[in-house]
Amino acid sequence: MWGEINAPVNQRTPTSILREQASILSQLTKGVLIGSIEQEPTGNNILIYNFAITAPAINNHKFAILTLQYSITIYPLTVTDHTVHVQRQCLNEEGFTTTLKSILSSTQVKRVIAALLIQSQDSKEV
Repeated sequence: MWGEINAPVNQRTPTSILREQASILSQLTKGVLIGSIEQEPTGNNILIYNFAITAPAINNHKFAILTLQYSITIYPLTVTDHTVHVQRQCLNEEGFTTTLKSILSSTQVKRVIAALLIQSQDSKEV
């Protein structure tokens, strides 16, 4: 009765892409900064994930970068960019990765990363 069920090929979830970027951030900063992903409890088949940069050396301070919201079917999804307070719609994985790249490589995020690295270094010397 179900018919044939085909597993998707070469498709990544938005959260797996965020986890990958969180790991890269940790590698690039030698563990001084960590990307953190937290899921919000929701209902109605809606998934919400918050992505932040965490600085363990300064009392685990978190800087919120973005929030993802999508239904169980994944796309389209909504990205809320907390650095400029803008919501963007992404229709597919390519649109999401393009949007994510523009947020993570933005001037605002780079300034926050630099500030967190400086403050993390300063707290080690205290």
